[in-house]
Amino acid sequence: MRAFLAVEISEAARSALARLQQDLAQSAADVKWTDAHQLHVTMKFLGEITNAQRLIVERVAASAAERLAPIRMRLDAL
Repeated sequence: MRAFLAVEISEAARSALARLQQDLAQSAADVKWTDAHQLHVTMKFLGEITNAQRLIVERVAASAAERLAPIRMRLDAL
């Protein structure tokens, strides 16, 4: 399976990006748009991993996330 580490974005940012996608879709460019509920910030693309590797990544990422402060980001420009 293809895997990545990502952080969720706020509902306000997700809505703003969804509106931007709708505007850009009017260009008729050959683009596959992501559903708004799946929008996120990819921190690291892991590529193809096995299910056993996925379980390890989930455990390590959850452990690390417990020790880290929340990340503050600002959507400024595209």
